[in-house]
Amino acid sequence: MRLAIISFALGIWLLQLQETLPESAWPEASPWMLALGTSIAVFTLAYRFVSLSKRLVRNALTLCIAGLAGFIWAALFAQYRLADSLPVESESKDIEVIGVVVSMPTFGEHGVRFRFDVEKILTPQGIVPRHLSLSWYFKRDGSMQSPVHAGERWRWSVRLKRPHGNANPNGFDFEAWLLEQNIRATGYVRDKSERSRMGVADFSLRYSIEQARESIRSHMHSVLQNQRYGAVLVALAIGDQSAIAQTDWDLFWQTGIGHLISISGLHVTMIAGLIFSIAYFLWRRSTRLTLWWPARKAATLAGVAAALSYSTLAGLSIPTQRTLLMIAVFAIALLRDRVAGPTQVLCAALVAVLLFDPWAVNAAGFWLSFGAVALIFYVTANRSGDTSQGIRALTRHHLMNAARIQWAVTLGLIPLLIAMFQQVSIISPLANAIAIPLISFLVVPLTLIGLLPGCEALLQGAHHALAFGMHGLEAARDVPFGQWLGAAPPPWAI
Repeated sequence: MRLAIISFALGIWLLQLQETLPESAWPEASPWMLALGTSIAVFTLAYRFVSLSKRLVRNALTLCIAGLAGFIWAALFAQYRLADSLPVESESKDIEVIGVVVSMPTFGEHGVRFRFDVEKILTPQGIVPRHLSLSWYFKRDGSMQSPVHAGERWRWSVRLKRPHGNANPNGFDFEAWLLEQNIRATGYVRDKSERSRMGVADFSLRYSIEQARESIRSHMHSVLQNQRYGAVLVALAIGDQSAIAQTDWDLFWQTGIGHLISISGLHVTMIAGLIFSIAYFLWRRSTRLTLWWPARKAATLAGVAAALSYSTLAGLSIPTQRTLLMIAVFAIALLRDRVAGPTQVLCAALVAVLLFDPWAVNAAGFWLSFGAVALIFYVTANRSGDTSQGIRALTRHHLMNAARIQWAVTLGLIPLLIAMFQQVSIISPLANAIAIPLISFLVVPLTLIGLLPGCEALLQGAHHALAFGMHGLEAARDVPFGQWLGAAPPPWAI
């Protein structure tokens, strides 16, 4: 089953490499589809008539079918998404629409940008995709006539264009990213048109989540008062990275801790583990509750609920999806009194992520997050400490285990980092050894607790702790030969 899931993932990845989608007619299908179909036919005949190992042929047939299923699944998703497109004749024309702002507006130098779902097209013969990315530019004095907020319904005229991006080798593919995000046209709100806010949209869980995220962001801005690293704390709390300065991003990637600034699997696991521990401690203090349901199972549900809440608030990025699904698989196994192996959990999370979002294979975070977890499972499998030697021996074991994990992840991800970013941070193990406990066990908890009413002072404490860590990262970055930079290698070298 695990090999079949990996083959399914490879089939999806294979579709994403195609320049065009395979046509519905079989003679015009892509060579990859023909190759997969031919392989299935050959292995089927071999299984029926040739005296080979039945198990070997059956496994090969299963892998081919799984790969073909992944290829077709991704193709169907792509065909459905591409069908909702902006006609060429509708470009650069004013089209009046009614719809809902479905994301927090992000502020730029010249205006705000947000995602917009079209509910109704008022312009006759106007054809507009349902999902848009719109800008609303500031007036000459730098102000906006009417601020935009998530969950609001608006009526205005927009001028749109089809997605376009540069085709520079090894550069960011903006057009592909828009397709992954299901944004089928970009444009802006016309200043000279009639604009009117039509109130708040009908209740939707998605709108409510975005409204909550925007409210938290506004609260944090008011408390932090534009402090130097306030944008980083916002990213750690709700996953909004739009305001982080480029100089800070350069520092994060040069020191190899960029994965900590987004809401990573480490943070989600930490929150789930913390809530699990608290719930387990409180539940087992009650005899009545323990007799009604085991404390460990009740605490498991509490931990899953905490992980789901935090991941949802963060926008369900790929690392949080992967972690959430892995936690859910572990929880289901525990609730059913079964033991789930690490590779089974990882493969279950893999197939769940790809069924939900086949474009995940195009994201660097997909390969880095699954690769890092696979390496961690590999170096920690079947290893446990000898508790009979006391706390000192157990502490030494945990420190050695942490060092082994960091060393394995650093070496194991070098090919991916070179392929995707053409750089490797030599000082990454040292920087992560300092940044992981500081950010994950001090800054993030203080930030989340600081969001509660009456605990605003903890946000200031989180900022001071983060500022202290940033000074250490700047010193680490200035170490000679701290980064390795190179050209993009050919595939055979990777």
